Amino acid sequence: MDYYGGLDVSLRSCAVCIVDNKGNVLLERELACEIADSSNCLTSAPLGQI
Repeated sequence: MDYYGGLDVSLRSCAVCIVDNKGNVLLERELACEIADSSNCLTSAPLGQI
């Protein structure tokens, strides 16, 4: 299955969204705008279990 991710970055926050190839939202989060937070969110997303 294919997955697509999007990031909406501003000065203070970052919105993360991951959808599958059918457009179903699998993950949607708002994080502090820190590289470590974004990286941890994306690498720990349970895509194989969804």
